[in-house]
Amino acid sequence: MRSLLIAALVIVLLSAHAPSALAAQAKPLIKVMSGYGSTDGGAAILWFAKETKLFEKHGLDVVLVGMGTGSVSLRALIAKDLEIASLSGSGLVQAALQGADTVLISALINGFVFKVFGAPEISSPAQLKGKKLGVSRYGATSDFAVRLALKKWGLNPDRDVNILQIGTSQDAVRAMQTKMLDAGVMSGTSSLIARKAGFRELGDLADLGLHYPTSAVGTTKSYLQKRSMISSAIKKPR
Repeated sequence: MRSLLIAALVIVLLSAHAPSALAAQAKPLIKVMSGYGSTDGGAAILWFAKETKLFEKHGLDVVLVGMGTGSVSLRALIAKDLEIASLSGSGLVQAALQGADTVLISALINGFVFKVFGAPEISSPAQLKGKKLGVSRYGATSDFAVRLALKKWGLNPDRDVNILQIGTSQDAVRAMQTKMLDAGVMSGTSSLIARKAGFRELGDLADLGLHYPTSAVGTTKSYLQKRSMISSAIKKPR
């Protein structure tokens, strides 16, 4: 449900380009590059809207680009390769603090949505010491979250655990199955796949109880200025 809400918000924001379906029929379609990170299920409604021509109904020619991870989406957004993206809110904020013109439109989840799974023989987080643990990318939300969790579990993430960037959480499951990893950070359907494959859940990072804009929709200030109707829709929801 969470992922569907994120995707639905993207659709609403994109649809703000056009005031009505009738007006859209009289104008050329507006091309929009929209990126999404995970393929855990959040992209399903986006593809549904595209394949049923819902975007076209609102005057949009939306190109959906699967980026694999939020950090890759962020770099593409900053480089203007994407115009709107679903990614981590903290990445947008950090980029803005470093001089980028990124802006967070909305954050729907306040907290982490990851779980750490390990090999069956690992029965507690403390046993991750000396083990290889996979995250999507260094600096990504999964990396940031698990480092906080490791500290809470009494481990030094820089010294006690070998944290490796492995790609998507599906990649982490496959790496664990081939013994390339001892543990991995999972989310969405990957958690179900990991559990079904016999891996042990070691911790739910939601239990950290931290305020964190995990599920966010972002764009750039320059894009909002170019497409003023989106800005108006954000300030005055319809």
